[in-house]
Amino acid sequence: MKYITSAEERLKVIVTLSQAFAQNKSVLQLTGTGANQNQRRFYLMDYAISEALEYGKVVSDDSGNAYAIIIFKDRKRFSFSSLLRNLKFIFRVIGLLKVPAVLYKEKFIADTHKAHFGISALYYVWFIGVLGNAQGRDMARFSCRN
Repeated sequence: MKYITSAEERLKVIVTLSQAFAQNKSVLQLTGTGANQNQRRFYLMDYAISEALEYGKVVSDDSGNAYAIIIFKDRKRFSFSSLLRNLKFIFRVIGLLKVPAVLYKEKFIADTHKAHFGISALYYVWFIGVLGNAQGRDMARFSCRN
């Protein structure tokens, strides 16, 4: 397992996760369908990585074929950079009309964690994806071992 920090690695993670989540129903609900769908999915993954670099980790398996975006909920704090990032997310990815649905889903996830574990989650695996040509090749070991 290695941590992703460089701009070159970041771009590879964005491309990989954008491809891995191209048909994911939750991602499609956020990004919608249509002409700019791929661009909005790219911005979504860029946003997720930015959040993880500030409040969590972006990790890769040893081969560089699988990536995970992990958020440590207890590290999240208000900052002007996070406010700006969230505004960009709203206007580039979801649009104003989807903000209530996104906030509801976030609250639902937090309430579910609290109901099942008695506390809010300490960390959250936001995205985990594998390059298309590496799918089905013993990648379960990545998620369980690391």
